[in-house]
Amino acid sequence: GDAKRAIRILTGVRTEGTEAVIVMWAITKELRMLATLADSVQEGVDLGSALQKARVWNNRQNIVRACVSRHAASAFFALLKVARRADAAAKGQSGEDAWQLATEIILGLAIVKAHAA
Repeated sequence: GDAKRAIRILTGVRTEGTEAVIVMWAITKELRMLATLADSVQEGVDLGSALQKARVWNNRQNIVRACVSRHAASAFFALLKVARRADAAAKGQSGEDAWQLATEIILGLAIVKAHAA
């Protein structure tokens, strides 16, 4: 939920020389887990039970809960599409900038967009 901090962390990871492919693997893994949790909640499963089933560590549960509560499952699936593009970019399979797409994903996770009425 803290966009400035999230971008600062992503920038630090990039500055340290971490390969974009590795960053995208980690982001995609988290997005899949968040999408699965949000989907479960949408189907009426208790988030606590879903967190246990997904084996989310206790020290991460609050941040995961907050993220799942900020977004609909469809938002995570939309971000997974961006992650697919970012992964292709990181592997040199497109002309897009993997780091820019990673930034878009991170901001998408941190910020709730206003829903159209």
